[in-house]
Amino acid sequence: MNPLTTARNKYYNNKKNSSIYTPKGICDFLFSILDGYINDHITWDKNIVIDPAVGTGNLLKPFKQNDLYLSSDIITVGFDIKDCSDRKNTDIFVQKDFLANDVSDSDDTVNLKDKLLFVICNPPFNNDTDSKYNKKLLPELFAQKVFKLYGYKIPLILFAPMGMRLNQRIKSKRYRWLRDCDAEISSIISLPLNIFPNVEFHNEILIFNIPLEYLKLHYFLPEEYTHEDNKRRKYVY
Repeated sequence: MNPLTTARNKYYNNKKNSSIYTPKGICDFLFSILDGYINDHITWDKNIVIDPAVGTGNLLKPFKQNDLYLSSDIITVGFDIKDCSDRKNTDIFVQKDFLANDVSDSDDTVNLKDKLLFVICNPPFNNDTDSKYNKKLLPELFAQKVFKLYGYKIPLILFAPMGMRLNQRIKSKRYRWLRDCDAEISSIISLPLNIFPNVEFHNEILIFNIPLEYLKLHYFLPEEYTHEDNKRRKYVY
């Protein structure tokens, strides 16, 4: 079956595994294009990176372990509903549903707005009819929560299904929100359909609020950042 067909990718009838870990190649590529922005903006008072769906911390690893700048200067904060013993790249871990109502201005991790370099997030794509978040796309909800807590000008790197941005109707609430909110999509990274292990899904990375002097408008994931996955499984096009 064509992986791009509507029938295959209905979130509610064809559930997918929500715990999809980000491959190392994508993490390294994101570091390579964000490094210039970080070097120009990191200070002792502005040095925090938050991942609100942190998992094992793969996305944070390059920013903690690379020596192009003082990695010790970056403080990484991760939210997740699951605990994990192998989360070496997260300085502060909050075991909490980031979308939950009890994440409020009284939380120390929310009162970091002025210290944030950016937020980076590969949230679950899958949602279900029993969810308290209804049938909205989870990446959309994560983006809305990030902007609500930290302001619409905060840089956000967000993994999302292409259906979050494309194929919306004129009266779509999602379309109108993306169009009219004060956050601006600076750059888009197109990912191969099967870049994630054991999953075929139309996906991309949306980068909000990073000046164009630091990024191109659009990227394809370069070949050298897919080698790890090429060894693991055969690509099907």
